[in-house]
Amino acid sequence: MLKKLIGTRDKDEKRPTKLEHVLLVGKYEDLLQQDLRVDGLHVQFGVGNSQTVSQINLRCYPVLRELIIGDECFQYVSELVLDGFESLEKVETGMRCFTKTKGTRFEINKCHQLQTIKIGKQCFSNWTVFLLKACDSLQKVEIDNDCFSHCAMACFEGLSTRTHSCVDLPGLEVISLGSSVFKGDCEDSELIMRSG
Repeated sequence: MLKKLIGTRDKDEKRPTKLEHVLLVGKYEDLLQQDLRVDGLHVQFGVGNSQTVSQINLRCYPVLRELIIGDECFQYVSELVLDGFESLEKVETGMRCFTKTKGTRFEINKCHQLQTIKIGKQCFSNWTVFLLKACDSLQKVEIDNDCFSHCAMACFEGLSTRTHSCVDLPGLEVISLGSSVFKGDCEDSELIMRSG
């Protein structure tokens, strides 16, 4: 059952401007509702911080357009992979999320409608891999201070859906990185930005 619905769309609109079914997540168990209509997840402050919560599976939300995570959430989650979410347009985290695990991976892949990624201060600070691939509509990436500061590999890579070869991210207009982002811990750290 949805906690709250925000907005509706007019029958005459070609593309919705507002989300139709937003799930407000006040506790981790709310994510287990698996309502296929949900197009927005808004996670409130401090959700999912039990040591038993080591993963989040968002596959049960196939029409997800917006993922907004509040401050200080999912501290012990060891991996966040958003792969093949065809409707996803926006990913945003507040501050100090995903901070208590090491050696982990953040990946967004084949989310062709994704336009914006915004990550708040001190998120993913101990994570070692950042992968952003095949997000053709991506316009803006903002990563605030002290995120991915132990990252060994960061990769921004496009993929042509026609030829399946590496290309630039054609819509990308802004990459804003705060201090100590992708700093890495060793000489072998990599930042990869591929263009066609």
